[in-house]
Amino acid sequence: MVALEEADLNPAVKAKIDVLKDRLAKETFFRDVTEIEQAATAVGNEYKRRYDLALDARVAAYADAVAKLEQTPGWERLDPEQKEEVARPLRQCADRARNNQTISHLRSVRDACEGRLATAIEKVHKIPGRRARGDRFDRQVLLRQNRKRGAARTGVVRHCADKAWRGRLKNMAATFFCIGRMSEARRLAAILAADVVG
Repeated sequence: MVALEEADLNPAVKAKIDVLKDRLAKETFFRDVTEIEQAATAVGNEYKRRYDLALDARVAAYADAVAKLEQTPGWERLDPEQKEEVARPLRQCADRARNNQTISHLRSVRDACEGRLATAIEKVHKIPGRRARGDRFDRQVLLRQNRKRGAARTGVVRHCADKAWRGRLKNMAATFFCIGRMSEARRLAAILAADVVG
């Protein structure tokens, strides 16, 4: 019987187990049905009590582990799918209806809680979280600002180039005027005047 695996059984429960073993070993066990039923009920109640205690301990340990995991730095960076993937092993063991077997199995799973939490926290630190929508928005704004700055710089360069070009034309017009080439000088003057108006 599974209950025999418990080292701290009450003497009264041990006596009931001995009764069951003795009566069921006899070929005339059917004559002791009432006594067998009473002993089986007592042993069954004790087993259920211990089982519930072990299950409660497992559920509490893993519920606490989930809470600690959600407080881990970096948890907030993960998206819902990543959070579900990392927390699933802990959440499953925090579910009372999940994978319930023997008392010893429940206790072994409870004892493994600390190591499983450490593994989950390690995953949090390794998984790169997806950037939030606000981060993408900030990057887009910055990109647009950089483009505007680039356009402004380009405009300044072009403005400087235009000034240099007009200066050269003025010098050329003055040169033509000085050497008596009036038609060329007037033509350059008209170009300069049209560029200023434009």
